[in-house]
Amino acid sequence: MIPEMQSSRVAVVTGCSRGVGLALVTELVKNNYKVFATCRSPSSAAQLAEVLSSLQQPPATPLDVTDEATIQQAYSTVRAATGRVDLLINNAGIATRGHPVEPCLTADVAEMNRLFATNVSGVVRTTQVFLPLLRASPRPRVINISSGLGSLAQCSKPSPGMRNGQVISYRASKAALNMATVVMCQEMPEVQFLLVHPGWVATDMGSAGGRSPDVSPAESAAGIVRVAGDDQRHSGEFIDWKGQTIPW
Repeated sequence: MIPEMQSSRVAVVTGCSRGVGLALVTELVKNNYKVFATCRSPSSAAQLAEVLSSLQQPPATPLDVTDEATIQQAYSTVRAATGRVDLLINNAGIATRGHPVEPCLTADVAEMNRLFATNVSGVVRTTQVFLPLLRASPRPRVINISSGLGSLAQCSKPSPGMRNGQVISYRASKAALNMATVVMCQEMPEVQFLLVHPGWVATDMGSAGGRSPDVSPAESAAGIVRVAGDDQRHSGEFIDWKGQTIPW
């Protein structure tokens, strides 16, 4: 258990029920954040509830990035409790049901639209809604969890763990997220934006298809929080969890 401390910063994280999002909760508290951990169904997130209780953080907040009502309610909850957000981590993301195999010629367009609704539109809308609370912070930052698979410069190269690179919807959604973040960065210069590839992480998504990722959720979360606090970073950078630049 991490001892209770006086939190000086406020973080909101989406997609915290498991994987990297769950690990981010512990890592942020270690770094003196009060954490508002969100997920689609807190009643089904027993592990998250246990972690939040042990760390003496607020209970999980319902937030589905594809559901406007839950985004607005989460905003109201945080506004009433703190009046500001210093760090927003848009972590919630999904892959297709057949991930990591999804050839372009047989891709289900409905599945692709489902990914874009969460991985792109959901990030944009969540950031839009929380912008007033970010602007209330003296040092507002937004971390959008992207992927090296969204790099156009690397797209023609075989990717470790991928089967012939056949994963069109996920790759396309992350490339679109990258562009959306660049636009948000240009339109909101008062907020620092970073796109972060979390690594090939040992989560349900990362391990799908019998693969063996080489990064643990705890390692990834530690890196993400570290780069989030790096004052030398310029808004709009695309980096990995170790702070290394990823080509667009």
